[in-house]
Amino acid sequence: MNAPEAPRQSLAGNIVLSLAVFAGLLGAIEGVCRRLEKPRPQVADYIWDWQRKWDGEFYTMRSDANGWPPWEEFNADGLRDRTHAPEKPEGVRRLVFLGDSVTLGDQIAAIHAYPRLLDTELTADGHAVEVFNVALWGWSTRQERIAYERIARRYRPDQVVLAVCLNDIPELQNNLSRPPGALAALHDRSALVRRVVNAPGREIGSVEELFESPEPERVRAGFERFFGEVRALRDEVRRDGATFAVVVFPFRFQVAASAPPPRAQQRIASFCETEGIRCLDLLPALAPAGEAAFVDYDHLSVDGSRLVARALRGSGLLALGPGAREQLAAACGAACPGVAEWLAGHGHAADARAELVRLVEREDADARVAGAWALARLGDEPGAAVPALTRLLEDPREPVRRAGARALGALGDSARPAAPALYARLSDTRQGVRWEAARALSSQKLEAPAAVRPLVAALGSDDPYLRGFAAWSLGDLGEAAAEAVPALTQALAREEGYGRGGASSALAKMGPAAAAAVPALVEGLRGADGERRWKAARTLGRIGPAAAEAVPALVAAASDPHEYVRAHAVRALARIGVRSPPVVDALARARRDRVAAVAKEARVASQEMGLLAAGRGPAARPGIAAAAPAVDAQLVAFAVTPWVRGQARRRGWLDVPDGHLKRHAAAVPRIGGVAVFLALGAGLVAAAHPAWGGGWHGGALVAAMGAVLLVGLADDLRGVSPVAKVAVQAIAAFGLCAQAGTLRAVALPWVGTIDLGPLAWPLTILWLVGLSNAFNMIDGMDGLAAGSGCVSACVLALVGLGSGASWAPVAAALAGALLGFLPWNRGPASLFLGDSGSLSIGFALAALALEGATNRAGAAEIAVPVLVLALPLADAALAIGRRVRARRSLFLADREHVHHLLLARGLDAPSVVGGLVALQASCGCLAWLLAAARPEAKLWAFAGAVALLLLGLWRLRRPPERVAGAAEAARG
Repeated sequence: MNAPEAPRQSLAGNIVLSLAVFAGLLGAIEGVCRRLEKPRPQVADYIWDWQRKWDGEFYTMRSDANGWPPWEEFNADGLRDRTHAPEKPEGVRRLVFLGDSVTLGDQIAAIHAYPRLLDTELTADGHAVEVFNVALWGWSTRQERIAYERIARRYRPDQVVLAVCLNDIPELQNNLSRPPGALAALHDRSALVRRVVNAPGREIGSVEELFESPEPERVRAGFERFFGEVRALRDEVRRDGATFAVVVFPFRFQVAASAPPPRAQQRIASFCETEGIRCLDLLPALAPAGEAAFVDYDHLSVDGSRLVARALRGSGLLALGPGAREQLAAACGAACPGVAEWLAGHGHAADARAELVRLVEREDADARVAGAWALARLGDEPGAAVPALTRLLEDPREPVRRAGARALGALGDSARPAAPALYARLSDTRQGVRWEAARALSSQKLEAPAAVRPLVAALGSDDPYLRGFAAWSLGDLGEAAAEAVPALTQALAREEGYGRGGASSALAKMGPAAAAAVPALVEGLRGADGERRWKAARTLGRIGPAAAEAVPALVAAASDPHEYVRAHAVRALARIGVRSPPVVDALARARRDRVAAVAKEARVASQEMGLLAAGRGPAARPGIAAAAPAVDAQLVAFAVTPWVRGQARRRGWLDVPDGHLKRHAAAVPRIGGVAVFLALGAGLVAAAHPAWGGGWHGGALVAAMGAVLLVGLADDLRGVSPVAKVAVQAIAAFGLCAQAGTLRAVALPWVGTIDLGPLAWPLTILWLVGLSNAFNMIDGMDGLAAGSGCVSACVLALVGLGSGASWAPVAAALAGALLGFLPWNRGPASLFLGDSGSLSIGFALAALALEGATNRAGAAEIAVPVLVLALPLADAALAIGRRVRARRSLFLADREHVHHLLLARGLDAPSVVGGLVALQASCGCLAWLLAAARPEAKLWAFAGAVALLLLGLWRLRRPPERVAGAAEAARG
């Protein structure tokens, strides 16, 4: 019966053996390959790996630009260029340069990149040509073709120039010849795969390899890939009706005396000639300047950019058409001798100006355009040109209206009489005219109230460029434009309302006059976009005290994940000047921010509000501020505890021993929590500390703690079901969260920050209720709960003092109240805390521990509260596990808590209490170490933790004689 199984087992064994042999063989070959492997050739830094740089083949810069302010570096397309109108102006040729960081103008100002220099020169000479700089860092010919398809094409260019940098060819070869992702991963990890794939044999390591002779195969393949991309781009451009050309930039080593022959340029020129593509080699233009034309291996200096712009203009490569100078000479002829002499470089400007004023009245549109250009060059000293140019704004031809507006803008403030006509042109049907009118108005000093209404009208335009201009100009008018605040508030709802030239910036410049916008700005402060949030915070700060209603939102923003938001939020709080406990606490937390700029901003804000003395510690001396309520609470506890004990005895409010769970010798009063609560409240009131107000550490905390105390007191006196007690605690926790907020996230070691989202409310309430009951569980020995609670409160006070937090005196007052209560609670106790005390104290400690653990991002660093409350947490965890395993109710009391177990092992009560309190103190010192801001504090905390840990272990040692006695008794 078993015979048929043998072949199957044999086959399986053979397969396993074969696989093992094959794996061993591969391992041996891999080892040999690693042994023989030579260092891999390095690829030059300027040859980019697209996947590692961009995680793809294409990228642009993020930008919310709309054109204002005009000097913004990146436009709405994410390019380092001025903003261009989507609508093509009539009579204007559009010239697009596609390139990489050389065309972008890396390491020089944007206005010095050669496309911008060319645009400026052509405009100054009156050429109706608009130049686009479509380039970014690391782009190669593949990205430039994609940029044409996605960006440049919609502007309907007349000519496209591909600016070739020689590192384009290695980048195309290295990136496009790379194997698929799985093989590439193996290539990074296996020497055998690297030997088989032979990536170095396919990758070009530097531009210098393009000049080797004979040409390596990888270089030949790189050129072929490059030529394929050029052909594809050329075909797309020509299908769109535009002309196509190529310019080639050299590397710096090519202008040196020992430079190799320009084989790469010759190879590209030969290809272009074959394909019918016009090509310009810029090496001859840059060679005379030598290395001064470059700032590094290939990027141009300012002088190099000027040489390139000059070479492009003089090469005949660009179809520029006649300039205004040529048009003016043709229009004037012999009828304008003054203009002819001015064009020749001599003659009187007044004579030429008079003739030009007559010229712009002619029927010939080209003559009017050329005359407007000339009048802008001459200026308007006698005041004769402005009326003539203003009349051009009503011309039926778009080029004439545009030329008139541009000329008025060139005249600057002397063209102020034309402002009403320019305001009217803001609603022109043609986008180019509207933009020129806006630029012309921006060159003048606008005045309220005349400017406000037309600017408000422009603020509602569908043209984002006009909206940006209107918002920027209204901001420049400041408080004088207060009537525009409603319109600017509505503009905040638009996506660009928070841009550099947006409504938020305008409102910030208006200051207190923009108070009506505060609710909308608060909404912006709560938005999802970080840039929108920090700009809203900045604007609220500029509004100042009139933005007081935004203080709660700014307090929350002081813990925002975005560092700019935090910095502007604390600055705004200082400018608004509301000195409330939440503000004080937010500034204290911000002063220990991990980002130095935010911490510095918080210190300056604290100094401005009088919370810090300049160059010194807290102005109010936080140690004294915390010591005052602690001492007051301790003194009140000394005074009130005997009275509470006496009242309990007279009224029969006693805890009577039952021989099972309650094994104390005689009946003891059990409402000590009332004494602690009265001492805590009296300590805060007597110290007159500003923490008595709102938040976790003010009235809300005291009110919630009081509710928990009352339900505990009812249980002490008459008995309350566990469900009812938990329900009241949950309601108190809910009320505290509703007033002070909940945790937003939890910071876990080695994991990071976890956003709680919809779990924030239930988890915060669970923490408060759970810790309240966990603290109640350790109240089973005289002095244990009060002693460990006093230690935890002291640690929390130290944590708060380290950051200057305003809740630190509350923790200190709680520690003082417990310290004053301890003489009546230590063994043998004459007064118990009772449920009223243990539940309410645990609730307060849980709330303060969360406050002390919350970091700059609003997340609880979980290690701090866990260590501060380590004893009740550990005991509760063991009790829950024990009761779940035994399938008993979680609310059923027993004598198996940590302190009971230690007593059962033969330790006496003082040793158990002292040891557990010392262990809690040790954990507390570790918590202080984690939260401490100063290295010396961390050192002292660590030393203290070790000392207390050793003390606790010594107190909890297992005495041999007692253990032996217990064993004998057990045997007997």
